[in-house]
Amino acid sequence: MDDNFQRKIKVILIGETFSGKTALFKTFRDGYFSASCTTVSVDFYSKKEGSMYMQVWDTAGQERYAELMSVYCASADAVILCYDISSKHTYDKLNDWTAKCDIPKNVVMVLVGCKADLKDKREVSAAMAEEEANLFHPSQAQVKFFEVSAKTGYNVETVFEYARLQVMKEKGIVENEKIHSPQCVLL
Repeated sequence: MDDNFQRKIKVILIGETFSGKTALFKTFRDGYFSASCTTVSVDFYSKKEGSMYMQVWDTAGQERYAELMSVYCASADAVILCYDISSKHTYDKLNDWTAKCDIPKNVVMVLVGCKADLKDKREVSAAMAEEEANLFHPSQAQVKFFEVSAKTGYNVETVFEYARLQVMKEKGIVENEKIHSPQCVLL
C-alpha cells in the first residue's frame, strides 16, 4: 500500500443536532472555543498530527442529511459519536445514527459526552455512558469513552489524539508515541 495513503486517517464526528460536534470540531481546529452555528451537510479540516494527516469531518445532525452519513462513514478510520451530557435525547439517538451510517466493523470508535462544563444540568451519567459504550460499535468491539468541554478545552486534544493513535496501531504504524491519559471524568 502507498505510504502516503497509510499516513492519512479519516475521522468522522456524528450525532444529533446540538450535541456539541461542531464546537468540538472548531475547538480542535482553531485551538479555542467560539460560539458555533449548526453545520450544514459537512465541514472538513485536515491537520498534521505526529506523522499522520488527520482529516476530520464534522457532519450535520439534521435528519435531512442522514442519508449522506453512510457515504461519509464508508471510508472512515475512526468515528467519534457525540452526545450532549445535558440532553438524554441526544444520547438516545446515537443508535439511530450508527445504524444510518453503516459503520464498518473495523473502525475505531470513540464515545464522547460533550458539554462537560454543564455537569450541573447532566441528564446522562458518565458511568452509564462508559458501561454502554461498546454497544454502539457494529461488532461490539472496544469503544473508548471520554467527556469533553469545547468551552474549557477539557479533553478535546485527548479525544483526537486517542483516535489517531488507535488508528495508527490498527494500521501497524505506531511510532514511539504515547496516548496521554485522559483527564478525570467530571461526575
